This record gives sequence, structure tokens and C-alpha cells, in this order.
Amino acid sequence: MRIVDHHEFLELPPGTPFSFGPRFFFGGLLIKNDSIIGEGCWGFWALDPCWIDGGTSDIDDDIALEDMSKNGVSYPMETCVSKYMSYDGDDFECFLIFEQNDIEKLKSIMGNGDWD
Repeated sequence: MRIVDHHEFLELPPGTPFSFGPRFFFGGLLIKNDSIIGEGCWGFWALDPCWIDGGTSDIDDDIALEDMSKNGVSYPMETCVSKYMSYDGDDFECFLIFEQNDIEKLKSIMGNGDWD
């Protein structure tokens, strides 16, 4: 893993797994999509995989979540991206980037429980 500032982060390609936050206090795992660079602002689109796909049914997310909890119903992972913007330049202090060896380790752990 490595830490980058927002300038380097915006140059990374879509599909990059990362976390961000104030200095050394990172949130959950996100997947980078497109960068946004404007006059006086910057940002990015990212996928948060820890949510259900609300587009799979006509019911509200809270009803779907309740159905999952009480009845064991399964819904697919959300694949829509959300927009994160900075207008004053210091909203996102640092980005923790998962590198290729980290991604391979995650695949190994998720695929067969190989923690070593």
C-alpha cells in the first residue's frame, strides 16, 4: 500500500481500490472511477461496494435491508458510483492506495481464505 496526495490520486486510473480521509484516519474501501478537475474545485467518482443495488426492485432500500435481515433474501452489490468533491482543497488529506500485490492478497483471502 502507499499514500498519495490528491494530485497523484486524480491521475490514477479507474478501477483503483483505495481509502481516504483526514491524515492517517482512513474510511472504508472504495473503487475509483473518473476524476473531476474544475476551476477552483476537484473531486472524483467512486464505488462503495458495501451497499445493495437499489435498482433491482421497486421497493425502498430500507425495506430490502429489512427483508435481507429477517428473511435471508439476497440482493446484488451496488455498482453505481458516488461523487466526492473538494472546493477548498483540504477536504481529503490523503489517499491510501491498494497496490497490485495488495489486490492479489485480497483475492486470495476472499477466494480461499489464504491469510498467509
